[in-house]
Amino acid sequence: MFRTETMTAGHKDYTKVRTLYENAFPPEERIPIRYLENGHQGNGDFIAFYQGDVFCGFFYLLTFGDLTNILFLAVEESLRGNGCGTRALQAIRSLKPDNRIILDIEAVDKHADNHSQRLKRRDFYLKNGYTGSGITYRWRGVTYELLITGGTITEKEFKDFWKTPDRQRDSLMEGLLQKPYAVIDVFPVQVPADRSSIYLETESLFLDNGESKRLARKLARMLVKLHCYFDMDMHTEGWHSGVSAERLEKAVRHAVKNSKGGLGLLLTQEQTLICLEGRSLHMTVYQPSSGVREILKPLAQSEGLFWREKSQ
Repeated sequence: MFRTETMTAGHKDYTKVRTLYENAFPPEERIPIRYLENGHQGNGDFIAFYQGDVFCGFFYLLTFGDLTNILFLAVEESLRGNGCGTRALQAIRSLKPDNRIILDIEAVDKHADNHSQRLKRRDFYLKNGYTGSGITYRWRGVTYELLITGGTITEKEFKDFWKTPDRQRDSLMEGLLQKPYAVIDVFPVQVPADRSSIYLETESLFLDNGESKRLARKLARMLVKLHCYFDMDMHTEGWHSGVSAERLEKAVRHAVKNSKGGLGLLLTQEQTLICLEGRSLHMTVYQPSSGVREILKPLAQSEGLFWREKSQ
C-alpha cells in the first residue's frame, strides 16, 4: 500500500531523507534542509512516501494561493522505475486537488552531456499529465523549462509566485518594527536628549578613530554565533535565505562601516528582527524572543557591550 508521512527533523526516517536529498540533487540546486523542515512559514509540505513500510522517497511542495510548486521530488535509486514516482505525483495531486501544479526540469538540449537523461525525465512528466508551459528561465547557468498540470500559467504569475515570500517577509518586518525592542550599545544607558550634540560628537570621534572596525568585529562575532542557533533571512537590497557564516560576517562588517549601509536579519521562527544602521554604535533587536535573549544578551556582555530593553 502506498502511503505518505509528514517529514520532520525528529522523524525516524529523517536521516534517509537527508541522505537521498544530498545524493539526488547537486549542491547548486539544494537549499539548506532546515528550510524544508521549517516549511516556509506554513506554505511548505515536506512529505516522505512509502510502499508499505519501505521508504521510497520524498517530495517538497511550496504553495501560494492556487499554485503549488514541486521544488523537490526524489525516489530511492534502487526503487526507480517501479512506479514510485508516478504514485508520488498522484499523491501530490490528492494533497492539492484544486491547485495548478508546476515543476521545473533542465531544458532538453541535444548538446548537453545528460541530454538523454533530460529527455527521459521530460517524457516521464508528460506521461503523467504535465505539459509544457512555454516558460523557460536560467538559474545558476542552467536553463530550466517549467511544466504544469491542472491549468496554465503566465510568466507574470510565475514571477509573482517567487515574489510572495519576499512580500511576506516585508510585511513581518514592518510589523516587528512597531514592537518593543532591545538595544545593544557601547553606552550602558541612553544619553539624555539635551546631551545629543555631545553624543554625536563622541560617536563621530569613535567611528573616525577606528571604533567602527572594532565594533563591526564584535557584532559580527555575536551574530555568526547566534546563527548557529537560529535560521536568519538577511535583507540587504533584497532578501537572502540560507546565508553562510562567511557571507553574514561580511554583511555585518559592511553595514557597520558604510554610512549608506544597513542590514536586517529576520528570525522568522522566533518572530524577531535585528537591525543595523551604517556608522552607528548600536544594534536594535525588535521583539527579542526568550530564546534569542538567552543567547544574545550574554554574547553582548562577553563583547563588552550593553543590553538595554525598551518599549515603543
